[in-house]
Amino acid sequence: MRRLYADLCRELRADFVDLSRELKLPTSFFDRLRSELPLESYSTWKVVGWIETLNDLLYLLDVCRQLESEQDLRDFASQLFEECQEKFFEHGYFDDIFPNGRPQARGLEKRVLVLCRRLAGELTQEALWFDPGLSVTWMRQQKLNRWDVSGNLKDHFEKAELPGTISTGVG
Repeated sequence: MRRLYADLCRELRADFVDLSRELKLPTSFFDRLRSELPLESYSTWKVVGWIETLNDLLYLLDVCRQLESEQDLRDFASQLFEECQEKFFEHGYFDDIFPNGRPQARGLEKRVLVLCRRLAGELTQEALWFDPGLSVTWMRQQKLNRWDVSGNLKDHFEKAELPGTISTGVG
């Protein structure tokens, strides 16, 4: 998992600079977090799930990139529909991308980008709470006086989080 995380950070910096900026992904913070997380935390469900979500986001960023230059959107939507049925069977991502349960090409790019925005926000919020002290240290080193991060305090069944609570740490 640690190697995957390093690869994902490298890919964000190398291949998705523009989209990372647009989505306000704190890539340098993710890099710093990667170097600060204790080795044993890479086997905890919380960190593993976070890295898997980051991996899903990069997959979707690649889809966004492909959609920008795709000539045959109907064919692309059909292929993506089949791929997403297999890849995202345990997430609600499929429903976000294909809300009608059909490979609808119209509006596909917007739906994928909306999902990317949501995942970017969730990843950033959760990363802040893995090590709150690191967030403050990173801000000082970046010479940031302020860092606005939208948050969500809804319940989250998969993460066993109750409404109105914030889970800190990696365990």
